[in-house]
Amino acid sequence: MSQPGRKDAFANLIKQGRQRRGWRQEDLVAASGVSRRTLTRWEGGDAERPDLDQVRAVCIALGIRPIDAAIALGLLEADEIDQPPPPPVDPRADELLDVLQDERIPKAAKEALLTLLRQLRNQPDDGPTPEREAV
Repeated sequence: MSQPGRKDAFANLIKQGRQRRGWRQEDLVAASGVSRRTLTRWEGGDAERPDLDQVRAVCIALGIRPIDAAIALGLLEADEIDQPPPPPVDPRADELLDVLQDERIPKAAKEALLTLLRQLRNQPDDGPTPEREAV
């Protein structure tokens, strides 16, 4: 949490959640199972590498969405929440990288491989063919 304000964001999230419920720290300790010492540290802005199970327990006890705690802690940015996951990468891609980085393979062979890959990428996809199923 190197960004200024991150520590305060998480501390404020917990304090405000407690205040909304009208709870003292002791009430939150009883409801979450997290120690008072930990809560005191977190509310004081000392939340370096907090135990995520404890963060979740406090969120559940306070009725706070765990995702809001993740944002306050800097684990996520708000604009990352609704983004689709990255497309899966074919595990065979590592093999291609190995070939392209292998100094024993001539540069002309690497260029021929790249040319073939570009051609394949630009072909229309007509569905499975015996050649494609063999790959």
